[in-house]
Amino acid sequence: MPQRGAPARRGPSARRQRLEMLIGILGFFSVVALVVTVVAEVRGEPALSEAIILAGFVVTLAGIGALLGLVYASSKVIAFGPGLLLIGLGLGIMLTPSVNVVQSSFPEKLQGEISGLSRSVSNLGSSFGTAIAGTIVVSNLASGTRSYALAMVALAVAASIGLVAAMFLPSRLDGPQNPV
Repeated sequence: MPQRGAPARRGPSARRQRLEMLIGILGFFSVVALVVTVVAEVRGEPALSEAIILAGFVVTLAGIGALLGLVYASSKVIAFGPGLLLIGLGLGIMLTPSVNVVQSSFPEKLQGEISGLSRSVSNLGSSFGTAIAGTIVVSNLASGTRSYALAMVALAVAASIGLVAAMFLPSRLDGPQNPV
C-alpha cells in the first residue's frame, strides 16, 4: 500500500523505458541493415557492398568500445548487452557482403574451392580470435578487470586491422582479378 501523499507508481520505470527504446532503435537499425544488404545483393553493386562491410567493422568497433565503457561503469551483467548486441550486429552486417566480394573475384569453375577455402579461413579466424581473447582473459584472473580490458583491446586491434583491409577492397568487381 502506497504511503499517504506519495504518488502511486504506474507503468514501467524510466530505466525500463530507456532500455525498451534502445532495443527498439537497435532492432530498427538491424532491419534497415538487412534491407540494405538484400538490395545491394539484388542490384549487384560492389560499391554498396564495400560500404556495408566498412559499416559492419565500424559497428563492431563501437560494440567493443561499448563493452569496455559500460562494463567499467556497472558491474551488472546487463552492462554486457549493448556491446555484445553491437558486435553481433556488426559481424552480421558484414558477413554476407564480404563472402560475396571474395567469391565474385573468382571464375565460376573455382567457386566450389573458393567457397570451402573462404569458410575454412573464416572458421580459423573465429577460432584464433576466441582463443587469443580467452587466453588473455584467463591468463591473469587475479588482476581483476585488467585482463578483460587487454582482451577487448586485442579484439579492437584485430577489428581495426580488418577495417583498414576493408578500405582497400576493389571498388569495382567486373570479373575475376586473376583468372586461372
